[in-house]
Amino acid sequence: RSAVVRRFGQQMVSHHGRSNQEMVALAQQTQLTPPSTIGAEHQRIYDDLAKLRGSAFDRAYAQAMVRDHQEDPRAYQAEAQNGTDPDVRAFAARHVPILQEHLRMAQRLPQR
Repeated sequence: RSAVVRRFGQQMVSHHGRSNQEMVALAQQTQLTPPSTIGAEHQRIYDDLAKLRGSAFDRAYAQAMVRDHQEDPRAYQAEAQNGTDPDVRAFAARHVPILQEHLRMAQRLPQR
């Protein structure tokens, strides 16, 4: 893996780790049970990436991160505008700009 991709990955672990901790606390506060797995689609992406090495990994990871971070801000924005729980709406609104920045960062990764 290139140093650029490695740094981006470390940032995603750090940022999303903090976000997930906040989300779990919010779920408990609202008496919701968060999923205990990453879901089938994300597991497929993980499995596909685990088979790759070097520049092939870098390209596939960058493409996956762009796709994922194109979808996330839209979903969070929709929740921020239309959600029924004010705490969940606030959480989503706080994270929209962070996810948009993640998209910009992912788009700067080597795609070829």
